[in-house]
Amino acid sequence: QKKHTCPYCSAEFTTYHNLKSHLLTHNQDKPYVCISCQARFRRLHELKRHTKLHAQER
Repeated sequence: QKKHTCPYCSAEFTTYHNLKSHLLTHNQDKPYVCISCQARFRRLHELKRHTKLHAQER
């Protein structure tokens, strides 16, 4: 099976999709912003999980 290797830390993945997701951990960009508290996230699912915390506060 092909290995997809991270050029930054040599982590290996069986799919390109998983490598692509992993590469975000090395990127400093955080394009997803919480409208309630302005916290920033690298991944949309992280923002969605965080947003649920604000919903529980109500």
